[in-house]
Parts: sequence; C-alpha cells; structure tokens
Amino acid sequence: MVVHLADGTDLRADLLIGADGVYSRTRAQLVPGSEAVAHDGHYAWRALVPAGDERPEGTVLTVGRDRTRGGYARVTEGRTMWMVNQFDAGPLTGGKRDRALARARNLAGAGWHDDLLRMIAETPEEAVLENQITVVRPLDRWTSPRVALIGDAAHGLSPHISAGGTLGVEDAGVLRAALAAGPDPRTALARYEDARTARFTEVRAHATVVEQAVGAREFAERYAAFSHWMLTTAPAT
Repeated sequence: MVVHLADGTDLRADLLIGADGVYSRTRAQLVPGSEAVAHDGHYAWRALVPAGDERPEGTVLTVGRDRTRGGYARVTEGRTMWMVNQFDAGPLTGGKRDRALARARNLAGAGWHDDLLRMIAETPEEAVLENQITVVRPLDRWTSPRVALIGDAAHGLSPHISAGGTLGVEDAGVLRAALAAGPDPRTALARYEDARTARFTEVRAHATVVEQAVGAREFAERYAAFSHWMLTTAPAT
C-alpha cells in the first residue's frame, strides 16, 4: 500500500496503523463521517502550578455536587497539577479561572478542598486549560485489509474513567498477537477488530455507569467495580 503524507512524500508499507488520536486523519479516511464529537455539557479545567503546602502523598480526587469532580496530584517534586471537571456544566460565564473556581466550590469536604481553591485562585488566567471534552462514537469498523486503528483513534472515550492509556496499550498488544498468529493481514486485522469491539461494548457500559454516579460513595463503588473488571478480565486475543 502507498501512504500519501501531507508534506508530499509517499510511503510504501504492508500495514498502516492509525494511532493518531481522537482527531485521527486515518480514521477520517477509513470511516468517513466519524469525526470526534462534543460530550455534551462536559468541560474540564486544569493547570500545572508550583507545588505548595498541599499534601504531597499521591493524588487527591473527590466528587461534589452538581456532577462535579476534581482534585490535584503532585507530578514532580516541585510541580502540582490541579483538575476540575463537570458534566452538564451549563452556561460558561466569566474567565477560565473564575469558571474553574465556581466548579471547585462544589467539591467541599474534609477541609482539603481549601488547597484546591487556593491553587486555582493563584493560577494565572493564561495558564488555565479549558476544554470541551470530545469523544469518538462507536465505529462501524476499526480496520480494512491493510489499515488498523488503535487507541483514541479507534475509541476516544470521556477521560472520566482514566483508562485511555491502558486501553491503548491493550490495543497494541492484541494487534501484535493477531498479526503474529496470521495467517495473513486481512484475517489478523479482522480478528483484532472482533476482539476489541467486543471488549469496548463492556468498557462503554462501565463508563456510562461511572458517569451517572451520584455522590462520592456511589462513584467509588462504581469505579471500583470498573477497575476490578479491568484487572480481572484479560483482553481477548
């Protein structure tokens, strides 16, 4: 097969793997009309800031009212990332930092949220990332005889289940095993597609259940059930 690149050069290959993310050009060619779409009403705010006096031992995440979730994590010795997201966020008014602060105030509990509010308030407006969450709708196919989609190019999900990286690694492993088993690329890619689309039927069901959780306890129970399923159900090959 011949792959035509944007810079005008051509590549000849036996197989093209589309691992080019939620806005995949490979997917657009393979499945016309499969553009990423907005996850209606779902927004996320985040920033990387200098570490302060917040607790350094791992990630802090909580679930608050009005379908809001957020927290922070020490990512290096001197840097902390804070994050807030909300489903059904409603109208966005004010600046990005003000919008993030408004959602963070939904996350009251155990006093720790004061650190989150301080971090957001001290973040320069230009350092705040605000994103409408986008997703890839279930596809009619992930492969052709010489092309395979993996990762977010095949199944970009809402990040609220925090499993995109793991699922992409699974894709690569299952694809490798399918190609190694042969007997030819067409058969191997069909086997890969069948295995992964079946698994993602379950993944999407869990993601919906977690998204619809009300309150921290229900979220924890549903997320624990999803995590247990991920850890104990090996991907089919």
